[in-house]
Amino acid sequence: MASGQQSAKSKNINASSPAIDYVATILETLKKDSKYKKAAELAFNQWDNTLLEITKLRSKEDKMSSDKRIEREKEKDMRIFSLEQEVQELTRRLNTIAGNKMSDANPDITDLSDPYRPTKLAEMFKEVYNEEWTEAFHHYDAILKDEDKVLENLVFFPKDIYDFCTALFNQQSEKLEKHVQDMFSVMADPVFQIDGSNSVPVTAGKYINAQISIRNDSSPRDASKEAKTEARILIKQFQKTMTISSTSDLFELYRAVWSLKGKSEWTQQVASVAAIHKFVSKLLKLVWLMISQDPPICLKWLDKGTKVDKASFTFYTKSGDNVRRTIWPAVYRHANGGLMAKGVVQAN
Repeated sequence: MASGQQSAKSKNINASSPAIDYVATILETLKKDSKYKKAAELAFNQWDNTLLEITKLRSKEDKMSSDKRIEREKEKDMRIFSLEQEVQELTRRLNTIAGNKMSDANPDITDLSDPYRPTKLAEMFKEVYNEEWTEAFHHYDAILKDEDKVLENLVFFPKDIYDFCTALFNQQSEKLEKHVQDMFSVMADPVFQIDGSNSVPVTAGKYINAQISIRNDSSPRDASKEAKTEARILIKQFQKTMTISSTSDLFELYRAVWSLKGKSEWTQQVASVAAIHKFVSKLLKLVWLMISQDPPICLKWLDKGTKVDKASFTFYTKSGDNVRRTIWPAVYRHANGGLMAKGVVQAN
């Protein structure tokens, strides 16, 4: 390699270092003297290679530092994302609890984040009439060829499912509330089991409960009442959640009840005919969710022969003053609440 090329190389690599430039100048000077030229060129080449290696190492170190920095940034971003998710989940849970407490037995307060809030359920119930009910009608109409008989079959389902869900919900609530009462008894009068046969009541539990009540500036009775109120809210929320995730179980239970009533052929039809299965399944889910509201959403039918309530019902195909048949019930926020969706009647 020529000395000019070597000088350019060294200068290019380390132009910013005065110490390196000084050494390079000395080597260039020595090369001009024939006595030291060979040794100087060898030293120059070694020096140049050393500088190149240093540059490579520095470049590698910079890259490693950059990679580590990027990795740290990724870890930090992932941690931030994880924490944000936790905050969102905690916020959602707190909002749910707070919303349930606020809306408990207060129909005027609605949790707008709830996809199954009363107004939404009323809309969905009306959609079932417009869609699934219509499909079921076409199925029966193709078989029976008689509108009156078709309607007789279809109007049976909403009322029967409403009665079924109401009875089942009340039975469940009674059992769950009994378990809650048992739980409060256990907490209020705890017992320590020494062995398989001997147990000792731990009366300190009453003292602890009393201290908690004093710190909360409320009586033990108030504390117990508040705890029971929260437990009742959680029970209803639990019943509601279980319905959302297990509609098929509710459907099978409904079929089983009718099988016990000696209607096995009818229940087979409900299970095997797609249009009827879909209609009944949707009704079961929505009616159960309506009943699980606090207070429960109310469905209203008009009795045959009564005067048509035109403010709450529309006509099916025949209008008139008196009711012949309620085709679809009206939806009210609760037993004494406002109308949320009109029903449909067939008049005489």
